[in-house]
Amino acid sequence: MWAYRLMQQQRLTLLSLRSHVTHVNVNHPCSAFKSTLSISLMSTNMEDDSVHTPTYVWDGPKARKRNPTTSRENVSMFNWSGTHKIEGATLLEPRNLQEVEAAVKDYHSRGVRVRPVGSAISPNGLGLSNDAMISMSHLDKVKHIDTKTMTVTVEAGALVQSVADAIRPHGMTLQNYGSIKEQQIGGFTQAGVHGTGHAIPPVNDQVVSMVLVTPGKGTLHLSENDMPDVFRMAQVGLGCFGVVTELTLKCVPAHILTEEISVVSRAQARQNHVKRIREFKHLKYLWYPYTDKVVVIANREVKSHEQRPQIQNKADACEPLRTLLREVHPHHPDCNATSNASFTDLRGNVILNDPLNIDLIKRSNAAEIKFWELSSGISAVDFSDRILSFECGGSQWVSEVAFPAGTLAHPNMKDMDFMFDILSLIEKNKIPAHPPLEQRWSSGSASTLSIVHSQNPSTDIFSWVGIIMYMSEESAELRQTVTKAFAKYHEARVTHLDRKYGALQHWAKLEPISQNLNEEVKRHYNERFDVKQFNAIRNMLDPKGILGWDLVLDLLSENEAQIKSSL
Repeated sequence: MWAYRLMQQQRLTLLSLRSHVTHVNVNHPCSAFKSTLSISLMSTNMEDDSVHTPTYVWDGPKARKRNPTTSRENVSMFNWSGTHKIEGATLLEPRNLQEVEAAVKDYHSRGVRVRPVGSAISPNGLGLSNDAMISMSHLDKVKHIDTKTMTVTVEAGALVQSVADAIRPHGMTLQNYGSIKEQQIGGFTQAGVHGTGHAIPPVNDQVVSMVLVTPGKGTLHLSENDMPDVFRMAQVGLGCFGVVTELTLKCVPAHILTEEISVVSRAQARQNHVKRIREFKHLKYLWYPYTDKVVVIANREVKSHEQRPQIQNKADACEPLRTLLREVHPHHPDCNATSNASFTDLRGNVILNDPLNIDLIKRSNAAEIKFWELSSGISAVDFSDRILSFECGGSQWVSEVAFPAGTLAHPNMKDMDFMFDILSLIEKNKIPAHPPLEQRWSSGSASTLSIVHSQNPSTDIFSWVGIIMYMSEESAELRQTVTKAFAKYHEARVTHLDRKYGALQHWAKLEPISQNLNEEVKRHYNERFDVKQFNAIRNMLDPKGILGWDLVLDLLSENEAQIKSSL
């Protein structure tokens, strides 16, 4: 059986491959890294999935010459965070636009459900399907770099890191980046990745044109000048309208950023928040339940005429977490100071000893705060794409929302109110919330399906807040226990805060909830999005309904009142 395993227990093996690939000529027809899909397919026995032990096998260009097939049957896949699995699917890896067109036409004629899949990084498995999937892993070229218009045209399977490396020598970079650069550009834009920066929109707004292969209308070339309503809807298309094969993205001049770390109290975070918004280009807060501490990670641009600031040498910042690990798990190999375990590895190893134990979480939080205090000051100076990505940790449940926070000229502090409310909810109800609660920002988006869609995207600001719980990669029983606890945590936030703040869930982190709550959430989405236009465009481009994820389609279906009013 073919298996696609994306989990991070052995991510150092994968990272070593990725670091090698950054030196590959992305325009070469045998570009070594054909996406995460191409290095992770393997033949294995998946009968026992109680323990997930990932193995990474790179089948690379030589393997492709030996086995040129582009269709695999009976495929099993895990998403990046190890929370969703599909089995028995068909995975098609077309090698060019013509093969994509033929595949979409075939699936349409037979009425077979199919979903575009990228690197399977979405925490909710947005691109995974038990029916059929189309991967753009072979369509990974950087096709054209235009330094005059500051745009780059790429195939949808190109990795974000490969694109960044290709355009940097030309003095260009993408406007913003998410946490993980192993994403394919197609998924990077189609799922609405956002990064952080009050004056910077989500990455889908970087798309100035795209090629979309649709079941109902064939291959479309979309832009603000060609079918603009469809273009703005398809910028965050979520795989509902067709298969994106090519995109042209607007870029900005390549630039250097600092990374500046400080630890403040909750009161100080609120008091100086507006000042930070206006001072730093990128800003992120890490909030720690059951403590009074907030970690501020801020980035400012180093102008070309300025001297690069010096990185401040640090002591072994991981030692507080390593000391705690010795106390709770004295025989763990990462207790050794010579271990190359990162602080996220150490934190996970500590918490997963007893993941729902609030006392242990408090001790872990205290040790992690010490890590950040030892790391404070200017911790890095580098190109923006290297600064803005970060390690997310191991297998985990994730939920993230975004909500309005005023304008650049007049922030309304709702972002601070939300954080104080969710921390109060956690602490009063003794929720075993894993650290940290991550808070980022963006401007609004002109893309119709963006959860931060705005009529005034350049002036409105939105805050994004993520909650997480880590899961054992060894114990099926413990995974199930954490899964149930996270569902309660997630639903507590949905019930008490989402509607109050007008918060919508990130499309790539949307998870099923109880039926009663789902009806309320659906009403909220019906109010915020033009579901009538969504369904009209979808019916035109996908008349047989072979595309899309059922959870998204349900949230964006017209309710009975809307249907009656349109008659």
